[in-house]
Amino acid sequence: TTVAAVNGVATFSDVRIERAATGLRLAVTATGLAALQSDPIAVSAAAPAELVVLTPPPATAQSGVAFGTQPRLALRDAFANRVLSSGAAVTASIASGPAGSSLNNAQAFTGSDGIATFSGLAIVGSSGSYTISFGSGTFTTASSAGITIGAGAATQLALTVAPPATAVNGQAFG
Repeated sequence: TTVAAVNGVATFSDVRIERAATGLRLAVTATGLAALQSDPIAVSAAAPAELVVLTPPPATAQSGVAFGTQPRLALRDAFANRVLSSGAAVTASIASGPAGSSLNNAQAFTGSDGIATFSGLAIVGSSGSYTISFGSGTFTTASSAGITIGAGAATQLALTVAPPATAVNGQAFG
């Protein structure tokens, strides 16, 4: 940014740094004068504004079985800096998919690093294509890519047609 000096003083308004980091310095130059640098500046992240998926759920999974790769999400400020904040609840919900489906273990909390890692998250429902939405308070939500759910492992056997109460030896039921 360039400003004109008035009575030998150049005043800058609305100077800001939109990247969280330590050791940043402002550099000031003017024609005919020696360059100047500020003392180091430590810039912290702004307030949390959004959730970002760091590790997405897998593209395929079985109904009722915990995802092999559990989702990890981070809090970010409006400038895409990670916000180091612990204790924020992140809730997963089904954004799209067959009706009547649900999620197991659908809540995780951010640690001191601002990252929430789910444990045991699973979709329970019919085979089909799903997406998951991740939300936390008023922050902008994040969504997964499509997840194809297949039938889970068999848990019981069932007879769809019961055999007759009586039968003749060697003859097919009929």
